[in-house]
Parts: sequence; structure tokens; C-alpha cells
Amino acid sequence: NPDSAAYNIGVARRIRAAIDVPALTRAWQLLAERHESLRTEFSQTQGEPAQSARGDVRIDVEQVNAAGWTDEDLSAQVAASYRRPFDLAMAPLLRVTLFTSSPRDHVLLVTIHHIIADALSCWTLFEELRTLYAWQCGDVNGPKPALARPSATCREFVSWQQQLLRGPGGERLWSYWRQQLTGQLPGRDLPADRLRPPAQDRGGAP
Repeated sequence: NPDSAAYNIGVARRIRAAIDVPALTRAWQLLAERHESLRTEFSQTQGEPAQSARGDVRIDVEQVNAAGWTDEDLSAQVAASYRRPFDLAMAPLLRVTLFTSSPRDHVLLVTIHHIIADALSCWTLFEELRTLYAWQCGDVNGPKPALARPSATCREFVSWQQQLLRGPGGERLWSYWRQQLTGQLPGRDLPADRLRPPAQDRGGAP
């Protein structure tokens, strides 16, 4: 569903302080160089999904002049920016948008596609962003912040999983689940008084 924003992860923060936009841009660029997922794009090869990491991508901070906007206008524009879909075949699958109402009043919106991140990895990014931004705002000729090396890339983790499943450990897992799911499965009497809608809807209610 390429036009849907259902898999967008968005974090918006109100910042009531001056922001060094070039330093912020450089900090995000350093993150892209550090984390392969921020340089990864997805395409199809002979009908099968495939991922590839580009050697480099450019992370731009989109600046939006929000001077004179009401809070309602600002909220609506932030939401609209968050809902913009991504083209999975074109990295980066991340957007950084800065809405500026005044030199000391901003909303920073970071939107990431769920295919390259989850909530935990987003918070890791923000912690590293804070460290790198402070460094870029200060003495960049000083020592680079000592950030822990990522333990593995996504591709390395997938390769490890595949090796596990092909070996004795994988056979033990298969045997376990074959045993758990053997025999007659219990039935479930689920309410069926509502028909499935003709088009999938991601809205929910009790």
C-alpha cells in the first residue's frame, strides 16, 4: 500500500531554544554514515523483495517557515508532513522537518519508515543525535564522541538467523513447534456479526 502512512513512525518535539540547523544537518549525516539502515532501500528482483545499502545518502533538514501560524495550523501541517508516504526504493527512508515559528520556537518532526526502525532503535538514534549535535555545535576539532559500535547490521542479523535455522538449532526449533501444533487444534467461537469491510481500514475501536 505505497500511499499509506500506516507504517510511518513519527516523533515531534517542541523546542523553545535556538537551533543550529547546519550542525543539526551534519549530526544526521553522521548518523546515516554510522547506521546502514538509514542508507537502505528496498526494491524487487524477479518478483522477490530485496534490500541494498547505498554507500552514501544525503540527509537534509527541511525547513518550514511557520511564523504567524496558529497552533491548530501548526499541528495540521506537522500531521500532514508525517503522513507523506515513502518510496521504499529510494533511501533515505527518513525525513527531518523543522517548523520554525520564531528563532526560539520550533517543532522538530522526525519521520521514519517502520521497515528500517522500531521504537527502541528510534530512541537510540535520538540519544546519539543529541551527542553528535552537541559536538557539531561545539569544538568539532576536538575528540569525536565515543559512541558504542553497533553490534550488528540488519543483514548480519538476518544471516545469523538463516544459519541458525539451517543448523541443529533450527531443527530443534522445528521439532518443538511440530510437536506443539500436532493433533486437533482447539476451536474458537469468535463473534461474526460484523462483515469484513470491502477495503482494509486501519481504524480501530472497542
